[in-house]
Amino acid sequence: MAWFVLSSFVDRTIEMLHSEAVQQIGVTDELSELKNTMSSIKARLSDAEEKEELVDHRLFVDLEKVEELVDDLSSEALRQQLAGTLRRDSITKKVCTFFSTSSNQAASQYKLGEKIKGINKILARLKASLLDSGLVERHEENIDVVTRGKEPTPSYVHKEQVIIGRDRDTTAIKRYLFDVAENSEEKNVEVIPIVGARGIGKTTLAQLVFHDEEVVMHFDLRLWVNLETYQLQQKLGKIVRGKRYLLVLDDVLIGNPLMWTSLKNLSSGCANGSRIITTSSYWDAEIEITKSIGTTKPYELKPLDEEESWALFKKVVFENGEEKQINSQIVKRIVERCAGSPFAIKTIGRMLQSKDPETEWSTFLETDIISRIHRGDLNSFEALKIVWDNFPWNLKNCLAYCSLFPIDFEIDVKTLINLWIAQGFIYPSPGRHMEDVGYEYFRNLCWESIFQEVEKDENGIVSKCRMAPLMHQFVIKAAEQFVIPDLTTFEELWLPQPGQLGSPQLGQFWLAQHVSFGFHLDSSSILVRLLWDRAYNLHTILLPSQMRLETEETLSESFFDVIILRHKLLRVLDLHNLGIEMLPDSIGKLKHLRYLDVSQNSAIKSLPNSITMLLHLTVLKLSSCYGLQELPRDIHKLISLRHVEIDWCYSLTHLPRGLGHLTQLQTLSEFVLSKDNRHSCSLSQLAALNNLRGKLKIKNLENGIYDSKAAILKEKEHLTSLTLAWDLDVPEDTAKYQLDLLEPPSNIKELLLVRYDGIEFSNWFSSLNNLVKFSLRNCKCRHLPPLSHLSSLKVLILDQMTDLKCISNKYENNHPSSSSASAAAAAFFPSLEELRLTELPNLEEWWGGDNSLKATVSSLPSFPRLSKLMIEDCPKLSSMPLYTHLKEWLVLDNTSLETFQHIMNPFTSSQVPSETNKEWSAASTSSAVFASSSLSRLQSLCIIGIKKLDISYSDEIKWEGLRNLRFLRFDYLPKLNELPEGLQHVTTLQELHIWRCNMKTLPEWIGKFKFLTALGISACPYLNSLPEAIKSLSSLMTLEIVDCPILLERCKSENGADWHKIEHIPDLFFL
Repeated sequence: MAWFVLSSFVDRTIEMLHSEAVQQIGVTDELSELKNTMSSIKARLSDAEEKEELVDHRLFVDLEKVEELVDDLSSEALRQQLAGTLRRDSITKKVCTFFSTSSNQAASQYKLGEKIKGINKILARLKASLLDSGLVERHEENIDVVTRGKEPTPSYVHKEQVIIGRDRDTTAIKRYLFDVAENSEEKNVEVIPIVGARGIGKTTLAQLVFHDEEVVMHFDLRLWVNLETYQLQQKLGKIVRGKRYLLVLDDVLIGNPLMWTSLKNLSSGCANGSRIITTSSYWDAEIEITKSIGTTKPYELKPLDEEESWALFKKVVFENGEEKQINSQIVKRIVERCAGSPFAIKTIGRMLQSKDPETEWSTFLETDIISRIHRGDLNSFEALKIVWDNFPWNLKNCLAYCSLFPIDFEIDVKTLINLWIAQGFIYPSPGRHMEDVGYEYFRNLCWESIFQEVEKDENGIVSKCRMAPLMHQFVIKAAEQFVIPDLTTFEELWLPQPGQLGSPQLGQFWLAQHVSFGFHLDSSSILVRLLWDRAYNLHTILLPSQMRLETEETLSESFFDVIILRHKLLRVLDLHNLGIEMLPDSIGKLKHLRYLDVSQNSAIKSLPNSITMLLHLTVLKLSSCYGLQELPRDIHKLISLRHVEIDWCYSLTHLPRGLGHLTQLQTLSEFVLSKDNRHSCSLSQLAALNNLRGKLKIKNLENGIYDSKAAILKEKEHLTSLTLAWDLDVPEDTAKYQLDLLEPPSNIKELLLVRYDGIEFSNWFSSLNNLVKFSLRNCKCRHLPPLSHLSSLKVLILDQMTDLKCISNKYENNHPSSSSASAAAAAFFPSLEELRLTELPNLEEWWGGDNSLKATVSSLPSFPRLSKLMIEDCPKLSSMPLYTHLKEWLVLDNTSLETFQHIMNPFTSSQVPSETNKEWSAASTSSAVFASSSLSRLQSLCIIGIKKLDISYSDEIKWEGLRNLRFLRFDYLPKLNELPEGLQHVTTLQELHIWRCNMKTLPEWIGKFKFLTALGISACPYLNSLPEAIKSLSSLMTLEIVDCPILLERCKSENGADWHKIEHIPDLFFL
């Protein structure tokens, strides 16, 4: 029996009993006795875990009764609190029958008091039983990450992962990655083995390299793979095809020849410079790799030296880096026993944190555990158990709960934290949001290398993670009696009845509190049978792998009957993507529910108003419920609600009146305004919602003109992204007036305006110094506000703006004619990385004003960090700044020849071309078009719809300047009759697409593209054959031919004239 589950449960119960709301409902004496009894039981549970005693299952059953009662007390407190709020704010004119009268409240308190007395009798009996078992009260101070009314304990304050002494190793591995990539001509893939003793830090080193900024930029794709679950060739083959990838295989074992075969097959079809890093404690494993696919020389990771070991020990043991008065000889001996192993130093350091340096450290030095750590003879599970045993109750619960997710599953961190909160695993800390405390828990677990960071958001916050595979296996074992981890097959559903023997992992299903289904459910009947026959009073039902198909059946009504009758203690209910058309009124009976996910059920049109009886509900997920038209009218009664996710609910017409009373709301992804304010929410309701954080989109702003000031958006300092969207036309002056009133907080990072009808912008734009992304869509402005000075702006998107003629007006300081042009150029969009200009039919120039647009190129400012550029449907654009650092992608679609020349080679002329120079001959443009030294880092290029562009017959085009180009697309270029001769020098090319061109043949020199993995030809009706050289393209994995009648006839299987040229290609797609 997992004692930590029961101990943490008792902690949660005591926490609820101490809450202010519960204290105000009366029955004080009974509550006091209950708290004292619970505290005594908890102290004896600590002794039981220390002695590794077995637990009588009746203890769990009785404690569950206590949980139900305490939650009832909390519900009663919330009901009384809500009743007071309704009376005080006069939301309703009549007393709602939902609440009791004062006399009924007195009767209710008497009944609750009697219930508590009964429970106290049960707990007294259990306390006596524990006492008879010889268990004593073991009071421990240092057990919580954050304890009630205290500062965070030194052991588990939030800390970033401490890594010392691995800078040289990181540099060395990166040199392998980059230097080999430049010099290798024979192999697409090289393997870099990292070997060393267990606990020496091989995984940590691999993580440092994996997340290094230069490594991230160098590779198209990075993958961290769990070998035990991945079939490498099958699952990764298509993902890595044609890409320069970095694959990390952590903790490689020996004796798996099929894996090495798959690994070898991965080396074909990928881009040159791909790398695989392996980590292993076994040199034999690296010998196997070498025999199978060949490697560079294994990199042996050495132990930390004495100075590094001491520095790491101090970081782990001493609070805030302050050394205590301790015997230096003892510390020296302890560090020596760790033998330079970071795992040993961290593990022993954590164990010493709770011990007295003067009286206990010397004794600890002689224990068996430190000797075994020193000798390195602990197996993986024994080592993890040392880490596990040092965790407090609540972190153990958080960790065990993660076993509900399939192994190697990408976990959304915000979802994970909300699930922890729903189960009561996160203890409140004064003055802090529970979500912030939860993230602190998560970071502590990352510090222990339990989670692997997969993705971070723009603010550096970890948004997705994976659980380390070994720890995943460990926690499954540790929590097997209370958590049924991801059931992966239907066969696992048929579990033994209570009292019968069965699978060791699943035999305790009857007592399980949490269950998840790690496979796709396509039949609700199976779910009903399981939840009725094999489970009782679950706290969690999770569906992490659910992906519904439109042809599958909808969830049956019997499912909800089972949920209500058998699982009334549910705290988390995941119903996403189950084809639900309507939730039943009985959903309101799940009074303990904290977390409800009904997202991606597109047929739901409304929610029953009974859902507002779920007073504990904190998370309501409705995203992608495309048919949802309204939220429950009494949603203001959900006073515990903190997160309402309604992204992509396109049919939502309004939000219900009273939403502004939910002052704890942190997530409200969309705020939809309506003309009818009698029953719907107005902008004024936003005034009190100052806890909102993350993203907020306000729609239909034409319905909130007169309430805009009341929204007070600038006080919502936790918002990071704001979208202001109008749906109907608004007079120009009115739109400007409204925008002035909708000033966002000055620290906003993303701002999007949709269908703004004002000509000018508000003055508050100049104060948005933290703005990272700015987007305008379908707006009527003729130029932008001054933006070039914004030091944090990374993304600028302008889309569907028919009136826009210039991007900056002549008064902006960086105008080319400015007397301080050189100084302005240095500060011109200093951080901009991505620029998209799309569907701007009247955009003529970057700067408005007079003929100073014909300034010399040398005086034009350039974007110092721009890496991505898209110019689409801007046929009149002629004057632009310089783009000298493009790296990731360049898309030119329906642009003018002037723009094309200016971007591809801005230094061929002394000035920007005049607007009257409309026609160029092929000869005059040949050297201008692709003399591309400024684009030498560019990886992807798309040239589309430039009808007058003719580059087919030039012998002087400097294609060789595009030294890193991997993706090339020619589309709708009527004058492109042949591929340019110079293109044969771009030997780095991995994908080539030719669409809607008048080509007749492909050249034989296409055989020089030895790294080409994908070739696409579409709507080229005159193309009459494929070159023989295609047979030599050994890396070519995909050939796609669409709407090319002559070519399709020649490529028919078996008897086509060109079939012998392409039969070696694995993936052929013809249409």
